[in-house]
Order: sequence, then structure tokens, then C-alpha cells
Amino acid sequence: MASQLGKLSPQLYVQLLCQINLMFDVVSRVIMYYVQHDPSTLVEFRWRIDQKNISRTDFEDAFEKLSPMLLQTMSMSEPLLMVKGFDYSSLSQYEFENGKAPDYLKEVYGIEVGNGLNIQKLIRGNIKFMDSQDSIGIQAVDLVVSGIRRCLRRQFSDNDSAASMLGRLMLQAKHNAPPLNLISFAANDWPVTREVARLVKMMSKNCKSMIMRS
Repeated sequence: MASQLGKLSPQLYVQLLCQINLMFDVVSRVIMYYVQHDPSTLVEFRWRIDQKNISRTDFEDAFEKLSPMLLQTMSMSEPLLMVKGFDYSSLSQYEFENGKAPDYLKEVYGIEVGNGLNIQKLIRGNIKFMDSQDSIGIQAVDLVVSGIRRCLRRQFSDNDSAASMLGRLMLQAKHNAPPLNLISFAANDWPVTREVARLVKMMSKNCKSMIMRS
């Protein structure tokens, strides 16, 4: 796997890290959101990823092998938020079997937990690389992502309206962080421009709340 990873171009390596980060972010947010609004939605996770070539690429192979393990490791350093009293029964198929859940929380932090989620199973259960022409979902995501890119590059005639409308499609992040996950590969955090920061704040202002208010 190390050899396979080493063959990736710098651009694909960056894409791999961003994509894995995105999947972890999606899992963290959608579980908390849908367990409040429609718990039955969580009965199955189906991952559809844009396929770049007809034949399987080294990137796709590396991603499918590495992402479940890296995501499980990320869940150990940053456990998923779970709220006592919420109905998580639809996630039962993704729970570790009795006695097989990682015991890192007890060993490292002294925290007793019940059955945890097997992130590897959640990812590997139903994942496919598809041509976007065969997936309306991927096409929709392409439109949203291209819209976000154009907005942050200030390429719309009315970027404020675009930021507001795009924000309504987003879900609030933990600790009231922006719904967009901004990643920097610089040695130090690289600040965004004042105008981009303003547009991101506008998206944050219009995004869906993570916790349902009574």
C-alpha cells in the first residue's frame, strides 16, 4: 500500500487526503442531523464516487483500500458525537459485535462506552466508482461544487446571493465552525482573503442548524 501511495502524483495525493477528510466530515454530520429528523435514513450508507476513467486507476484502488482504515483511525482520535436518548437503532448493522469494539477510549481516557460504530464497514458496505453520466446524484454534486468554487472566486454577477443560496444546502459543522471544511497544506494556516472570508460567513449564516431546536 505504501508503494501504491508513493506512485500517486502530488495532485492525486492531495485529492486523496481531501476526499477522506470529506467522507469523515459527512459521516460525522449526517448521523447527528438525520438521527433527529429521519433516523430510518441511516439504515444504509451508499457511496457513489465520480470515476475518472473506464479502467480502474491507481488512485481509485488506493482510495478504496486506504479510506476505511484511515477513517476508522480518525474516529479514534475524534470520536463521533452521539446523544443519549436519540434513536440510533437504524445504525445497528454498523455497530461492532459484542466484545470487538476498540477499547482505546477506556484505555486512554478512562471513558466507558457501549458498542461503537465500525466505520470500515460503514464505508465498505456499499461503495462504487461510477461515470457521472449514470448518476444523477454525482451530477447534482458537481453542480453544487462548481457553484461553490465560482462563488469563492467571485465569478457570479451577485456573489452574495449565490453564497446565501449555497449556504442553505449546507449543514452546520461542530463547534459552530463554517459548513465548508477549509483545508490548508501550508506549514502554517494560510488565511483566506477578506472577501472570501465574508462569503464563507454568509454561507454559515444561512446553513442548516446541526441541532434541532424545539
